[in-house]
Amino acid sequence: MLVELLPRVGSPRPPAGVLGPGFTLCIVNSGSGLRVFLESTVSPETLSKFYGVKKSGYEEFFKVFGSEVWVGEARLKREFDFYHTDIIVADIPGLVNSLENKGGVCVSVSRDPGLKMVFASKASSLLSKASNTILRGWLACAGC
Repeated sequence: MLVELLPRVGSPRPPAGVLGPGFTLCIVNSGSGLRVFLESTVSPETLSKFYGVKKSGYEEFFKVFGSEVWVGEARLKREFDFYHTDIIVADIPGLVNSLENKGGVCVSVSRDPGLKMVFASKASSLLSKASNTILRGWLACAGC
């Protein structure tokens, strides 16, 4: 469901998972100010505890976003970097506010629980390889 989030003064700080396990957040420069759209499975009622919420549609979103849409994808160079690299996206509102024409930035996030299993499997594999390497080194040195 697509909603527009509106700032609300005095709202409690939302918990980390309030936007759901997977969501797309779009910050758009409409020419008269920034607007924030959210595509998520979280109900508007839940979001309304922390934000002003206005139900929206894609027609409204594309009207505000402008006539051109450019798509890009950011990926880590190596799979190994996923486990050891912090990814920080800083000041998206500042970037969007600096646009000369209508436009914006959308960021999709997935905190898929299945990734825990992938990470656990990778960690187990790395620990197993490390243990074997240490054991071989110890056995080789036992005759020293």
